[in-house]
Amino acid sequence: MAFFAVFALAAGFSKTPMQVDILNGVMGLMSASSVPPAQGMLANIYEKPSKRKNRVFACFSAGNPLGFVFGSIFSGIATQLFNWRASFFLLAIIYVVIVAIALFTVPVDNTPTEKISMEAVKRFDVVGTILTIAGIGLFSAALRLAIYSSRTRLLLTPSP
Repeated sequence: MAFFAVFALAAGFSKTPMQVDILNGVMGLMSASSVPPAQGMLANIYEKPSKRKNRVFACFSAGNPLGFVFGSIFSGIATQLFNWRASFFLLAIIYVVIVAIALFTVPVDNTPTEKISMEAVKRFDVVGTILTIAGIGLFSAALRLAIYSSRTRLLLTPSP
């Protein structure tokens, strides 16, 4: 989350649209990479199935749509009052505060770690991983580039 704050601050100071795009992509990676460890920490804290565990995971899952709604509102207000850079500065400030709170409130993980064995490395599907990533990338590119095709223009143009 600290890296997210750094990249949000950098996006606020960026000069070109390409810099903003790249930094937003990196911010997305930083944000996505914080979800699995957070879920793992919650699973370690609430080991036994219970209503409280269900509520905790429900609240955690509600964070994404709530963040989208309130983030859109506050970013819109910040942009109207100042300029587009204010949204990134606001994000950086919020994440710095969250990191500071997390340093004092998140418990230390004492779970014993397992060393990676050669058998686990041999079982890892490298070819499947590469093909999956390439497939998702090509599918995303196809969706994005479809608007430039003359064939899809017929599908996207409303008829009179």
